[in-house]
Amino acid sequence: MRYHPLHHHKPDSSRDNRRLLIGDVLGWIGALSLVSAYILVSSDVVSAQSYLYQTLNIIGGSGLLVLALIRKAYPSAATNTMWVVVGVIAIVALSH
Repeated sequence: MRYHPLHHHKPDSSRDNRRLLIGDVLGWIGALSLVSAYILVSSDVVSAQSYLYQTLNIIGGSGLLVLALIRKAYPSAATNTMWVVVGVIAIVALSH
């Protein structure tokens, strides 16, 4: 992270590096979850109305949401928020 004169203090690079690493790991987990869900549903291994598919989508959206927030990628954060919300609504619908 670069120092910006309007910030109150210089960023702690080791803390920022840990935060970025955690974000990257969660982002990769999220990306793998979403791709796995897509492969499974596209291959007719699972249904789009299955708990597994929706859970993978929630995990994927959540991981990418955390990464987007850490990286301040707000359009991606908004998209992944909606992805998670749709997955949660689908899980609730499956439960009834």
